[in-house]
Amino acid sequence: MYNLAVACGMLSEEQRYKINEHIVQTIVMLAALPFSRHLRNVPEIAGGHHEKMDGSSYPKRL
Repeated sequence: MYNLAVACGMLSEEQRYKINEHIVQTIVMLAALPFSRHLRNVPEIAGGHHEKMDGSSYPKRL
């Protein structure tokens, strides 16, 4: 019944959170790796591919 009561879309808030959390974990994992100088922006680039120009996306709402 809970999942049938989702007002918009097909995912509950918990499911949406879990999906969005993967990018945060990607940033954390990549930031811990010792990238060479020319690859030092990899965590930021990988973490920013879900961002939108209007700031309505995740994880940083840039």
